[in-house]
Amino acid sequence: MDKETIRRGMQALSLVDQDVKHALIEFGLPAVRMRASGFEAFLVIIVSQQLSTKVATIIMQHLIALMQE
Repeated sequence: MDKETIRRGMQALSLVDQDVKHALIEFGLPAVRMRASGFEAFLVIIVSQQLSTKVATIIMQHLIALMQE
């Protein structure tokens, strides 16, 4: 998702949700997060949903290292 898509989405949400509107004013747009695609992205989604982000990152690093062997 690029910055323009995030901006348009947040703008639309802020029209129907005052909490989102106030958060957008106070904090600005969320950062764009570039992620891998394909099978690696699939694994990241599964692992991230099951564990904390920090642990998920460590597991992904191990999985990627194993796949490269």
